[in-house]
Amino acid sequence: MANISGKKVEKGEVNAMKKLAKCMVVLYLMVCFIVPAVAATTTVPGGFSESIAALETLVYGQEKSGPYVERVNVLELTVFGKNSGMPVPDKIARLTKAFYDNSEQTSIPTILRYAESQLLHETGTGPVVNRVNKLEEALTGKQETGGLTTRLEKILKTVFSSGTVKLSDTEIPANTLVKIRLLDALNSDMNKTGDTFRYEVVDNVKIGNVLVIPAGTLGVGKVEKAKKAGRFGQHGKLDLSFNTVPAMDDTPVSVYLGERAREENKHVVAAAGASVVGAALLGPIGLIGGAFVEGKTVNLPVGTEFFIEVHSNITVKGASLEENPAGLQPVQIVEEAPVSEIRIKN
Repeated sequence: MANISGKKVEKGEVNAMKKLAKCMVVLYLMVCFIVPAVAATTTVPGGFSESIAALETLVYGQEKSGPYVERVNVLELTVFGKNSGMPVPDKIARLTKAFYDNSEQTSIPTILRYAESQLLHETGTGPVVNRVNKLEEALTGKQETGGLTTRLEKILKTVFSSGTVKLSDTEIPANTLVKIRLLDALNSDMNKTGDTFRYEVVDNVKIGNVLVIPAGTLGVGKVEKAKKAGRFGQHGKLDLSFNTVPAMDDTPVSVYLGERAREENKHVVAAAGASVVGAALLGPIGLIGGAFVEGKTVNLPVGTEFFIEVHSNITVKGASLEENPAGLQPVQIVEEAPVSEIRIKN
């Protein structure tokens, strides 16, 4: 029998109280560590270590080594400019929110994509640190110090009157045109089924005054079927799919070569002076300024431009555009490559 605060307590009751105390400790640890850890990995696939590796790859371009606590502290210092006193799982949750969540405030990748599209007329790839460095060098000729969030805020306030990126839910209607430029050559005699190819969006895709897909956005397509040109006038063939392109907020937007894009491509073909065009670009094979050529190889060099379109209605977070932002306005002159015969998969 024990005596607690002047009261007699049976031994069984003491044991029960000890068990209750242990349960309370376990519950506290779960609330402090396990729950935040789950929250930290709701967007980034994998567990604790995978989340840290994914964030490091996004920020620096590669996974770092060393103790987890030290790596998270370095990430926090790089991104926010100082270390907080929060537990490590909370720090990971905060970092994850900054890079993957546009629900409450604009994420770092979305801010970057907007600033790059408006100042450099491209959307960058690679480590976030390098992309911020490039923006600063383009504006001031030097790299700034401090956390990435502070540096990006300074860029926005320097260039845009609002000093921020204003996001709003915006619907991209089906059949919205997207002009693209090939970054890899395609040739029916050289390519094989399963090959991938890169392309970029040529012009900003806007709904009213809201930017939904920035110029320079990269996409990766796939050669679904390749067939070489043969004897007796048998044409080469390339069946291509364009998969998706990321919207302003990184939402994947399904794109393909639909009827509206085929109609628009008639003007592209006419401007390029192509004499023979494929069924997929313009509909049924016909004559465009020249005679039908037998046994032609499909050849689309780097730089070939044509239209694809959005497959179905989709709502994304778009960014309101500001007129005449300050900063660099580089002009890129790109020669339009001729459009050759091509069959593209819907």
